[in-house]
Amino acid sequence: MVKVEWSGFSKALQLAMKKVVPFTPKQLRRITVAAVSDAEMKVLNQQYRKKNKTTDVLTFVYDAHNADIYMSLAVAKRQAKERNVTLMQECQRLFVHGISHAAGMDHHTPSDFEAMRKFEFEVLIQCVTV
Repeated sequence: MVKVEWSGFSKALQLAMKKVVPFTPKQLRRITVAAVSDAEMKVLNQQYRKKNKTTDVLTFVYDAHNADIYMSLAVAKRQAKERNVTLMQECQRLFVHGISHAAGMDHHTPSDFEAMRKFEFEVLIQCVTV
């Protein structure tokens, strides 16, 4: 099973996101998940993606087994409000999205987008039933 290290999240958000861990693709062995400020996320997005704006989640994969996931709680809060979901639900969704990228999925083409969304939806549905 994957080892997850948490940084900057409340216990309640960690508990919500921990429901995702059993559905993490088997090749992943270590994931660090860090909550960062909007300003920090903007810097990371500029530095690594050359986009001068914030984003919700960034995933950095170091090899087939290890990844870091950075999540902007400010963006998560805005998106939760826009989507009419709780912050816990939005953080779960973003964590699953980050894990998808860590497992090698992407959304550059319509077929890749569809496959990734299908995986994310299936994981989130399983989390609700757990």
